[in-house]
Parts: sequence; structure tokens; C-alpha cells
Amino acid sequence: MAIFEFHQFVIFEKGPVNTAIIDLLQGDIYLVPNEDVEKFKNKAYNKLPGFIDFFKKEKLLIEIEKGYWIPRIELNETSSEKHKPITLEIKEGADLNLIKIKFSTGIITVKGILFYGEQLPGEILPGVPIIKTGENFSNCIDKCKVTGKFDKIDEIHYLYNMNYNSCWGNRIAVTKDGTVRPCIYSEVILGDLLKDNFHEIIDKHYQLRKMTKDQVETCKDCELRYVCFDCREIPQRTGGALNSPNPHCRYNPYKGGWLCD
Repeated sequence: MAIFEFHQFVIFEKGPVNTAIIDLLQGDIYLVPNEDVEKFKNKAYNKLPGFIDFFKKEKLLIEIEKGYWIPRIELNETSSEKHKPITLEIKEGADLNLIKIKFSTGIITVKGILFYGEQLPGEILPGVPIIKTGENFSNCIDKCKVTGKFDKIDEIHYLYNMNYNSCWGNRIAVTKDGTVRPCIYSEVILGDLLKDNFHEIIDKHYQLRKMTKDQVETCKDCELRYVCFDCREIPQRTGGALNSPNPHCRYNPYKGGWLCD
């Protein structure tokens, strides 16, 4: 059996230089030069452990971090995708009555509310829990620092990152001036809650929810693109565009190596 037929046990995610080999049995990830994978792809192995051991003995594997990995699964687009529950972020000072009117229409489903302010308000949407929090954009920056030590990722998160932006995919924000944004930190304006058509605002939001690493320059070619957290606000704050790569990533997929500090 050729190694590429081990689809139920191992993923081959090919990049410009390296192929990420994800061992589903042990939860390990390795980087192997593409030419070495091609060289040995027609070799026959009866057991996956033997296959991994072979590459280790040939000193072709670079172990990054143990975790839990799953094979690529295609998610077909359905009409219900737009109604996947999201977290609503609200800045103190926003018109809570207007928010209640707009977000009670059923156009979008809210599973929870993050309230950015000093005083926690009463119920805004019936049955939707509210958590008071504070702004801390440095947490987003820390989550985007890609150095090769990855947290464990399960089937749900890996599949989610293939189909949605890992940050904007599950949230929407309303600031105190009534503008709707992808998240509380974003300078991208989807619309004005008071003046603009709410359906059009949600349609714009949905397009950004679906902005995966496949639409980001450099990241779209990276074999590790479904592993990383993605904040689209960070590259814009450093002078980039909406689809610019993460400036805090230390991996160069075109050279197949990690940048040194």
C-alpha cells in the first residue's frame, strides 16, 4: 500500500517546500521536505508506525508538537450556515434597546454576549447570558505569535478553521457609536445599526466570517494554515491589507524554515 493511501491515519498537507505529515494515531506533526516525500511515496509499508519510523531513521522528520489531529473533512455549504450561533460583543454606551430590536429578528442567532464596560446591564436578549469583560488586544497578539509550539487542536477546531475565520467566524460587535464590526477591536465597519439595512450588515459580516487562511497571502500556501489562530486586525494595524499575512508568524513556507529572533 502506498503511503498516500493511509488517509485514515495520516494527513499530507503540502506546502511550497515542506509537507506537514500529521500522525492521527499519536497526535504528532512533522515537516518533511517535499522532494523526500516524492522520493519515497511509492515505497510500500504495512503499518503506519513503520512508515513514521522509516522517516525518523532517515532523519527526514522535524517534530513540532504533539496534539490531536484529524484528516481534512469537506463541509458543504448550506443555507443554515449563516445562522450558526455567534457571540455578540457590545461596548458600553451602545443603544441596548436598538440592539435588542435588531438582534431579536432571527436574522442571526446570538449564543452569548460579551459586554465591554464597568457596569453589567440587565438582560438584553431573552435567555442569552451576559459576561462583563475588558479590552485587552495584547491577548490577540499573543495568540498570533507562531513559533512552532502549537497547542493541541481537536477535530472541531481544525474543521472550523478550514471553513471560518478563527476569530471573526464566531463573533460580531456593536460599538457605542452604533457601528457594527467583525469584533470589538476591528476598524472594519460593516454598517450603522441605526441607518443601514440590517440584512445587508449581516451579509457583509458573513463574508468576513468565511475568510479563512486560504484567502490570506502567504498563509494560503502554508501547510500549517489550519492550525493557527487568525486575527485579521493585526496586519491592518501594522500597515497591511485585510488579506496580508500575520506579521507575528515566524514560519516561512517558501523556505521551509523558522525565522530566528
